Parts: sequence; structure tokens; C-alpha cells
Amino acid sequence: AENCLTQLSSSAGAERRYLPSDLLVRDALMVELDLSDAKASGDFHILAQKIEHALRVLRDAEYLASTLDGCSEVHRACLRAEEVCRNALTADQWEAAVAHLRRALEEVRIIRTLSERCE
Repeated sequence: AENCLTQLSSSAGAERRYLPSDLLVRDALMVELDLSDAKASGDFHILAQKIEHALRVLRDAEYLASTLDGCSEVHRACLRAEEVCRNALTADQWEAAVAHLRRALEEVRIIRTLSERCE
């Protein structure tokens, strides 16, 4: 069994390398989960925690996108998502925060979709 597992793990790595664009897609998925959780929570404290984590991931994605060819639209979408997330953090009413989160989720979906084009 150990021999089979060793062969399987070594062959899987040879077939598929992870690319920076894969990391951008994963970052977008993580941010999407954070923002969806924040929106569903109904609690400003949870919303703030989730958005702050999402902002850290978005900053990393923004930096990575700025270093890749063909990734300028992803970079701009990261910047827009960060701005809208900050707006959600400063909203004084839940409905306003949720509206900002919806807009941020739209930008994150753009990031996820376009990240595959980055090289």
C-alpha cells in the first residue's frame, strides 16, 4: 500500500504543477467564503472579522496579480474589492454593509474568472 501511495503522489505532482494563477483562484474562493459568511452572520463583529481576513487575502492577491503578465484586470478587481470591503467595514447600518458585500462579491467573482488568464 505504501508503494502505491508513493507512486500516486509522485505521479500526481509530475502531471500538474501549481501556477500563480491557481493561487489567485484559491484566494478568490477563500475571500468569497469569508464575505458570504460575513453577509449571512447578521452580526457586525463577525462581519468585521471576516472582512479583515478577506482584506489580507485580497492584498496578497493584489500583489501577486501586479507581478503577473496579463493580470491587470485582476489587479484592478482586487483594488475595487478592497475598497468596497473597507466601505462595508465603515457602514453604520446592516443593509448598507450587505450592499457593499454584494458588490465586493461581484468583484471577487471577476477575480476568480479572470485569474486563469494570468501568466
